[in-house]
Amino acid sequence: MLVWLAVMLISAALAWVLTVWTQDLGTILLVTFVAVSALSLLAVHLISRRMTQPLHEMTEVARKLALGQFDRQTEIRTEDEVADLGRALNVMAAALHARMADISEDRARLQAVLSSMVEGVLVLDRHGRILLMNEAMRRMFPLADSVVIGRSFIEVFRHHRLNELVKTVLESGQGCREEVVLLMPEEHTFSIQASVAKQGSEPDVAAVFVFHDITELKRLERVRKDFVANVSHELKTPLTSITGYVEALIDGAKDDPDKCAQFLGIIQKHSEGLN
Repeated sequence: MLVWLAVMLISAALAWVLTVWTQDLGTILLVTFVAVSALSLLAVHLISRRMTQPLHEMTEVARKLALGQFDRQTEIRTEDEVADLGRALNVMAAALHARMADISEDRARLQAVLSSMVEGVLVLDRHGRILLMNEAMRRMFPLADSVVIGRSFIEVFRHHRLNELVKTVLESGQGCREEVVLLMPEEHTFSIQASVAKQGSEPDVAAVFVFHDITELKRLERVRKDFVANVSHELKTPLTSITGYVEALIDGAKDDPDKCAQFLGIIQKHSEGLN
């Protein structure tokens, strides 16, 4: 619009000059001034457009970067300070693109590791809010359909002993390993390994808890103990009898043929029972 206005002013001024060339000199000077002003206006507009167009393009690229479109680049047309700014913006966009690709790859690896674990993993911040939880943890407590990220641990896990353990770890800043028995509603035993975040790690992360459901291992341990106790009892009774009759034979019963035969028969019977 501004260009057309300048062109119209220049055209009008030239036409006026032709019509009044032989007339008043002051009028000619006035028309000349108007023409020069119009040309100056046109030159200022062209220079301003040349300077602002790259800035508008860089603003659009910056807006796209803010939206996550890191593949956008600024077109470099000149060799001035504005061009240097454009090159810096392109370098920043490329660096952001590479950085975001690395972050996405690391996140995918972490997710793959957490998804494949049989242990439950729970990450809390310093206020006890849940930052991360893997699928195994959701299956243990059943929380598959619950939104838990960002919520307080106490709101999600309503188990007094568990809440006390988490509170102690967060307040003391010390890791620990404990076995906790929970009713959910059946009795489950968990071996919980709590680790406190080290200095220089993610600032929001306070502690990481790893839950291993050892309910079946505890059941098998009780079965083993019961088996050992039963076998020990079953072995101890006949062995005590055998030992007693052997001592009786040694003490002189072997000299009595009837007692010797009777005691040896009892020893044989218990031996066959043990076998």
